[in-house]
Amino acid sequence: MDAAYVAGGPGEGIAEAVVKSGAGGGGLFAWLWSWMPLVKLSWWTVLLGTPVLFYAAKLSLLWIFQVAEKFIYPSYFPPGSRSRHDMVPTVFGLEHEDVSLQTEDGVALHSWLVWRGQHPSESNAARPVILMLHGNAGNVSHRCEQMRTLLEATSDAVILALEYRGYGLSEGKASEWGLKLDAQAGLEYLKNHPVRAIREGPLFVYGQSLGGAVSIALAASHG
Repeated sequence: MDAAYVAGGPGEGIAEAVVKSGAGGGGLFAWLWSWMPLVKLSWWTVLLGTPVLFYAAKLSLLWIFQVAEKFIYPSYFPPGSRSRHDMVPTVFGLEHEDVSLQTEDGVALHSWLVWRGQHPSESNAARPVILMLHGNAGNVSHRCEQMRTLLEATSDAVILALEYRGYGLSEGKASEWGLKLDAQAGLEYLKNHPVRAIREGPLFVYGQSLGGAVSIALAASHG
């Protein structure tokens, strides 16, 4: 029946297709056949569109993580923080020396050992030692005034101002796990320092802002 091939286009019900054809079997077949191009198109859409959607979602998540990372670890603010120090402890009457540390995963860190008065190597008695973990922006040079405040309160103390990976003159890229390794490297440095006054001195961990979370993690890992 020729009528069977023109009856029941897309959008019509099965019953209407059967009635128009005048024969139930042919009308139903024609109605189903008329939908085949749409079914084929739908499958092609799924096959081609799904990888595109996954790739777009992946790019979106990558962008979100990159933006979030800049908010959590704004090591480039203030401008120039990643390549230079804007201040040194001597401006506040403090002595210091550069310290190079190596983390467990091989990242080279820059830090300062800061004190007042005589060099720790000249001390006969153990001196209080402070592991200083800075906040999430800038670098150790932006904490010189805080170092002075700490050393005014404990004049014979020695500070290790640790500069995280991805900050200041340290190598690498900041991450939650990486900062934990950085803090551990600072702790190991102080515990094994060649100067007895530092190695045997009581140890305190001071964390500011982001450094507070890092100091808690460090303390928790050591009971």
